[in-house]
Amino acid sequence: MPPAGLRTLRNVLGLPAAVRARGRPRGARLAPEDRQISTTHPTGYLALEPGLFSHHHEGDHVHYALSGRTAFAVGVSGIGSQTLSGFLRSRRRQGANRVLLFPLFGADRGAAVEAGFETIRVGQEASLDLRTFSTAGAPMADLRQMLNRAETRYGIHVCEEEVEAIVPEASLLHARWLQSRAQSKTMGLLVGSPGFSRPGARRYFASRVHNKLVAFVTVVPGYCGRGAGIDVLARDPEAPAGAMERLLVGVAQQLAGEGLERLSLGCVPLRGVGANDHPLLGRIMKQLHDGRFGNLLFPFRGLGHFKAKFQPDWCSVYLGAWPQVDVLTLYDGCSLWGLFR
Repeated sequence: MPPAGLRTLRNVLGLPAAVRARGRPRGARLAPEDRQISTTHPTGYLALEPGLFSHHHEGDHVHYALSGRTAFAVGVSGIGSQTLSGFLRSRRRQGANRVLLFPLFGADRGAAVEAGFETIRVGQEASLDLRTFSTAGAPMADLRQMLNRAETRYGIHVCEEEVEAIVPEASLLHARWLQSRAQSKTMGLLVGSPGFSRPGARRYFASRVHNKLVAFVTVVPGYCGRGAGIDVLARDPEAPAGAMERLLVGVAQQLAGEGLERLSLGCVPLRGVGANDHPLLGRIMKQLHDGRFGNLLFPFRGLGHFKAKFQPDWCSVYLGAWPQVDVLTLYDGCSLWGLFR
């Protein structure tokens, strides 16, 4: 049996037993439904993205992308140090000169360091405690204003939809949303794909105005079954104000009603990073986050401002790197996220 918090997608969905990964060559490409993923955190779902390779060790799995001689492992929260160490040794034997892990949270850093990686903070994650989340109170005044506008002026309503029903409109909306952004490529190893052809355990929530789709989000499981996370979040460029705020509040309220405890709103890259994190790289990342040039590449400040409306809990997010954290590590990580494509 796999360790707690580690399951294949077939386990999650109750599908027939997966083809056993044991005995496959290290670095094999497994079909997404046969990959064992960590359910410790919603970012474990990144390990189901197409085109990834898989490494396994005594019930744990690491899934990673390759770019030249760099290996970038994703969805690694909750993976043990022995598996990470074995993954690193395997990649080194195959000639990798740089191995990256993302994302790591506070409890994951010790395992990464023990396995031979250095770590550096690269942003913050926003999440909601669904047991206490409310739109009441003075700190939520701006959010309530957006919600009132969305509901009373535009008639926006939120509903969960089956993938078969939403995909015709959502695929077109997703394409328009990408085209409207200054950084038109998806953050491929930071945010998953919509998964229309392989939805798995994804859930789809929509904002509609007079039955027209104006925004949608995908929600993936996490927190060992006690919560979930927002993955893809797409808005029609012509959607009325408040469409996305109304959508996320609707998702939070529905999941809270189902008894879930936490909802991740996702990472804000480079938020909260500074010279205290690294004398050189911390300054570079802060300048990218705060400066005009960096925000032409990706809307760092805008994304952080949007998520702050919900008064979330913030926690640090780290990148693991071997052989060391340096400028090339930062560049490779950003490139594999899609930042410089």
